[in-house]
Amino acid sequence: MDEYISISKAFSSSHLEKVGASTTLNSFVSINKIAELKGLKSTRSIRLAINQGKYIARDVEVRGGKSYEILYSSLEPNIQDRLNKEE
Repeated sequence: MDEYISISKAFSSSHLEKVGASTTLNSFVSINKIAELKGLKSTRSIRLAINQGKYIARDVEVRGGKSYEILYSSLEPNIQDRLNKEE
């Protein structure tokens, strides 16, 4: 996949990992989880924000097509806090 991200906002892709036992600055969070935290009924507004460059995201293959995961450090601080509290 030839995808480029801003180095000033993210770490090298070799250091990226999925959200696991602890959320770190260089982990990715699914847009479904973010929609849930924001109280949204769908992920449409999040996908539009990704396309406008608001978040640093990567494509992931899911059953039936593709979805996105957003870099934890590019999320709003209040969403980061809510993710930390859930763990």
